[in-house]
Amino acid sequence: MKDAIAKLRGELRGDSAFFRHAVRSAFAVVAAIAAAHLLNLHHGIWLPITVVVIMRPSLGGTIRHGWRRVLGTIIGAGVGIGLLITAGAHPHVLISLALLLFLVTFFLKQHNYTLFVVALTATVVIILGLTMPMGWKMGLVRIVDTLIGAVIGLGAAFFIWPQKARASLKKQNHDTLIAFEDHLGLLSSAYLTGQAREGEIIRTRIHVIDTLTKCEEVFFEASAEPGIRTEQRQALSRLLRIFFRILDLLTSLSTIIRRAGGTVLPVLSEGTEKLLTSTRAEITWLAAYALNLGDLDPRPPRTAIPEFLETIRILRASGEFEDLPLARRNNISAFIWNIRALGEELDMAYERIVELRYGRKSRNKVF
Repeated sequence: MKDAIAKLRGELRGDSAFFRHAVRSAFAVVAAIAAAHLLNLHHGIWLPITVVVIMRPSLGGTIRHGWRRVLGTIIGAGVGIGLLITAGAHPHVLISLALLLFLVTFFLKQHNYTLFVVALTATVVIILGLTMPMGWKMGLVRIVDTLIGAVIGLGAAFFIWPQKARASLKKQNHDTLIAFEDHLGLLSSAYLTGQAREGEIIRTRIHVIDTLTKCEEVFFEASAEPGIRTEQRQALSRLLRIFFRILDLLTSLSTIIRRAGGTVLPVLSEGTEKLLTSTRAEITWLAAYALNLGDLDPRPPRTAIPEFLETIRILRASGEFEDLPLARRNNISAFIWNIRALGEELDMAYERIVELRYGRKSRNKVF
């Protein structure tokens, strides 16, 4: 309880995103209730419900969620009205459809929010149509109330302490790259020592997935905000795909480590350690660059990979690998391929971050 109170006090400040969101939501809900009374709406409760549902801490999140709510409500109400008009003479059919849509609603909630709203709205309209005379008109009422609530919520998001998702892009990129570096650090240690600490590796992988999921949401919210150009949206989409490919490569490296069956070959230990250390250093540098910490050291040179490949070539020519089992040689090859691919993805991530910061043609900062 003390920790909860301390955390609450820590958020009671003007620059807190949570505090601003609470203030915006409070004003919007009060405005929605007042509008319901002034317009004498019989089902005015849908106004504040819409406000609470669509509002998010960021402007982009509110726009994105509000748009999906309105679109889903219009389509769902249309479906419900259509079913009531065409099958109104057969209540048993409508009851069956309502039950089916109700089950579909629970399934869609975890998969697609827009379709979830479509199914939920259609179910509500059918139920109202079965219990009220001319109940199909409630579908139109729900559309109107949702539109009014969405306008109020969006107005609050635009004009009351607006918080743009764009402002958190730098930090989100930094946090995602740092999560990658932490995970790669554990994988590197496990590969070099032959001691895979599965518990810690799983923990850092879960942290990477959670961070990347949050990154995806921030990117989508930023893309929905006004003022974002088409090329910037494209750069965000490309950068997000790069991050997911990096996650796939790190997952592959984890599999390679488990299949290694022991420590790295003595003749490759120095080169392998240098290769992994340089890759981690590049991720750390890129994370600092994404956050724009000011003057940074030059980007780490990409010499470890060609040097390691040259070592492999010399050892192969001297017959060092002749006695190795095929599975071990394939494992080494897979490790090299993954590290090279990881370096290429980091290069592309750097290009996308530069593009987001300066744009394609102008050197003026956009984020």
